[in-house]
Amino acid sequence: MRRDQPGTGAILTDPRGRAGPNLLAHVVVSKFADHLPLYRQSRIYAREGIDLSRSTLADWMGQVSWLLQPLVDRIADHVMASPKLHADDTPVPVLAPGTGKTATGRLWVYLRDNRRWRPSDRPAALFRYSPDRKGERPREHLRTFVGFLQADAYAGFERLYVTDRQPGLITPVACWAHARRKLHDVYKADPHSVAAEGLKLIRELYDVERGIACDPADDRRNARKLSRLRALDFFAWADGVLAQISARSPLAEALRYAVKLKAQLLAYTEDGRLEIDNNLAENALRGIAVGRKNWLFAGADCGGERAAAIYSLLETAKLNNVNPQAWLADVLDRIGNGHPINRIDELLPWNWSSVAG
Repeated sequence: MRRDQPGTGAILTDPRGRAGPNLLAHVVVSKFADHLPLYRQSRIYAREGIDLSRSTLADWMGQVSWLLQPLVDRIADHVMASPKLHADDTPVPVLAPGTGKTATGRLWVYLRDNRRWRPSDRPAALFRYSPDRKGERPREHLRTFVGFLQADAYAGFERLYVTDRQPGLITPVACWAHARRKLHDVYKADPHSVAAEGLKLIRELYDVERGIACDPADDRRNARKLSRLRALDFFAWADGVLAQISARSPLAEALRYAVKLKAQLLAYTEDGRLEIDNNLAENALRGIAVGRKNWLFAGADCGGERAAAIYSLLETAKLNNVNPQAWLADVLDRIGNGHPINRIDELLPWNWSSVAG
C-alpha cells in the first residue's frame, strides 16, 4: 500500500510492505528533528489504518543508522580536520537492561563552524554517545584532533591539554558566556551586588563582537586588542573584589571560576579564528534537550549510539541550510539504487545540492 501526504510525498510502504526512502526519512526526521517519539508515530499511522509497530519503526532506525554510517564517518573526518572545535555534552536517560530503571548516558557534540571568519568553510556537527561522563570518553572522541578546543571547564578535558600529547597539541579556549552566567545568577539573587560591574565589563566585550561577527580573522584579531584591555580590566576588578569578600560567598565562587580560567578566557583576543563563547555548541545540543522531554529515554546504549549517528547527519544538514528530510530521502534512494561507495562524498549535505536531481 502507498499513500501520499501533503508536503511529504509518498511516505508509506510499497505493496510488498518494504519501507521506501520517503517513509524512512519521514520517520527519522519526525523523531530526531521534530521530537515525535516512535510510539506516537505508530499511533498516528494506526489512525490511518496502517499497522507500523514501534518495534518495526525502531528496527528501521537501526537499519538507517547502519546504512548511513559511511557518511557519519566522513563527517567525523571533516570535523576532526578543523583547526578549531566547539565541544559540549548533555545527559541522556538510558534504560538499564533488566532493571526497569534508567541510567544516565551522555551525548557529546563536536562542532566545526568557521563560517564567521571563513564563509566558504563547510560546517558539520559530530555527535558521540557514551554510557558515562568519564574523561576517557572525549579523549577517545578527539584522539586525532589537533587545534583549539572551545568548551566549558569540565575536568575530564584537562588531560587533552598536556604539552606532550600525541598526535599534537590541543589548546583550551574558555567560554565567556559561562563566566557571565555565574555572575548573572549572583546579580539576579541580589540586584545590589557588585556583580553588576562585572556584567558591565563583559557586556563591553560582546559589544566589540557584534561589530566584527563576520569579519576576516585578521580584522577580528586587530579589533580584539580593545577587548583584551577590557578583559584585563575585568580580571583586575575581580582580583580586587575577591580580596574584600568572603571566600565562601556565591560572588567569590563566580569570580574564582573566571580567574582560574584567565588564560583560556583571554585566548580568543589573540586569534581571530576563535569565538568569545561556546554558544555554537550549546545551540547544536538544544534540539536534544527539547527531544528528551518527549522521548523520555533511549532503550539501550546501542540506541544512544544510533541517536548520535542520526543527530550528526540531521544537524549537519541543517547547518548547511539543507532540508534534512529531502536530503535524507534522496540519499537513501541513491544508496538503494547502488550509489558507489567511492563517491560517498557526493552525498554529504554540503555537496548534495549539486548532485540532487
